Amino acid sequence: MKKILFCMIALCLCACDSAEKKKPAKEPPIEQTTAKEETKEVPKNNDKYVYIDAVRTLHIDKRCVEYLPGMYDRISSEATTHLHGIKYIPKNDIMPGDFYDYCSQCTEVEDYEEIQEILRINENRQLLYNILSKDYDLGTYEQFITDIQDSEKRKKLYDAIKNKGYTDIGENFEEFTNLFIHNQ
Repeated sequence: MKKILFCMIALCLCACDSAEKKKPAKEPPIEQTTAKEETKEVPKNNDKYVYIDAVRTLHIDKRCVEYLPGMYDRISSEATTHLHGIKYIPKNDIMPGDFYDYCSQCTEVEDYEEIQEILRINENRQLLYNILSKDYDLGTYEQFITDIQDSEKRKKLYDAIKNKGYTDIGENFEEFTNLFIHNQ
């Protein structure tokens, strides 16, 4: 029994010794990869649109969903059969009710701040339209938005509502403009 055990140990040592001899004298360097190469980075898209997915998450980049496997794990499998679309919204037309969350993969702090500023201006516009449409024939909301983009029409509107006694429209025309116009 001792002889068999000795032979087995000797064979193992010889096998290990020959495996060591088969290795090249110098191993090639291991390729270094960065975290950026290992994970797919969502490309930034400086579009004029934002994208709302089926669970009402706002994306800055429409290709983001391709890079988020398992994104919809938080909802039932029956519901995921209906998740085939994405809603395109012009960035300057986004309203608070359009989405619930910001995507953590494609939205940076700067994007968040920009969207918050757009939301503030759009809420101001909607409020102004709702108040003024009671006293003035402004046409549709879309026509009103188009009209206030024109600085002459905006100035006439400012003068008219200032003379009528409206408050909270800014101390001057420049402040009024900053309340309702996106910095392009």
